[in-house]
Amino acid sequence: MHVLEEVDPPAGLALAKEKLTRATLLMYAASERAASHWQGDAEAKSQQLREAEECNRGLAEQLAQAEQNADVFQAQAVAADKEVAELKEVIRRKDEQVEAGEVAAAKVASLEAEVAKLTQALAELEVS
Repeated sequence: MHVLEEVDPPAGLALAKEKLTRATLLMYAASERAASHWQGDAEAKSQQLREAEECNRGLAEQLAQAEQNADVFQAQAVAADKEVAELKEVIRRKDEQVEAGEVAAAKVASLEAEVAKLTQALAELEVS
């Protein structure tokens, strides 16, 4: 026991109350600091969460745009493939025309040679 408590019990009681009050105030202040710290942590975490959600929204928008772009590029690729197929068909037809023209040119050359022979033969008959 404290000396004051032994000499003057009411004074000892007042001292004990004062110590208890002081301890209570210190505990209250410590809990306030802890609560303030935790609140600050919670606010910081909440801000980080809001920023992460905003970032996710931005990424989701970018993904949606990328998917739309992919759809457009796919449609363009299909159209380009169709155009290539059409051009190949045009080239095939032109090749057929060239081949037909070469065959016709060979026939013309053959006929011209035949005409030349017949003209020669006719000329020889007229001379004789």
